[in-house]
Amino acid sequence: MWGMLNETEDGPVHRAGEASLPFVRTFDDSRLIVLSSGRFDGHLGLGSVSNPYNSAWEPTWGKEEPGGGIVAMKYPSGIGTGDFHLYPKVPQTPEANELIRTLGHDSKPIFLSEYGIGSMMNVIHELRMYETSRNTR
Repeated sequence: MWGMLNETEDGPVHRAGEASLPFVRTFDDSRLIVLSSGRFDGHLGLGSVSNPYNSAWEPTWGKEEPGGGIVAMKYPSGIGTGDFHLYPKVPQTPEANELIRTLGHDSKPIFLSEYGIGSMMNVIHELRMYETSRNTR
């Protein structure tokens, strides 16, 4: 499996990645290729996956379909896009649990390609809290 781009908004870089699929296929046509992990471009009319031996972006996941509209992008990523990223706060809330349980319930399957808490941590704050606790002992 290959992935092209990550969390890339609509613009020249995303369009270049989208257009490069036929060129990438010249190297290996046997792999699944995913376009723009997280689909921050929001275009439901553009599929986010190209199956092996295919040189087109296929509307396989989520609410992607030919002629589809544009979904508003908001954190964590656009609901309805086929490739989704979720970084819930800790402790994880019942609302986040419900989102995970129902993700894609009204569409084709969703690919939850990123999940976790790593990027949500405020490292500077945590360091200061650690230093404070050490200095008060």
